[in-house]
Amino acid sequence: MKHLVFVIFDTKAKSYGTPITVPTEQDVFVALKYIVNDETLKHDYTAHPEDFQLFRIGEYDVTEGVLTSVPHEHVTTLHMLKD
Repeated sequence: MKHLVFVIFDTKAKSYGTPITVPTEQDVFVALKYIVNDETLKHDYTAHPEDFQLFRIGEYDVTEGVLTSVPHEHVTTLHMLKD
């Protein structure tokens, strides 16, 4: 089974965060949408979602333990997930 690998790029710090692996793109959207919209979390993604961009960077085969890189694909800017 292959999972997708994403990273979040902080446009202010000019750096990428820790990779996120999820079975589907929808899974990463659901998790990030929750964070972006929950004001009680006091998270940077909540306070400044326009500063963070989501990129798909690869696939991870959970059966074989193999990580395959792909060219960075911009998926969305986190402010697009705001309700």
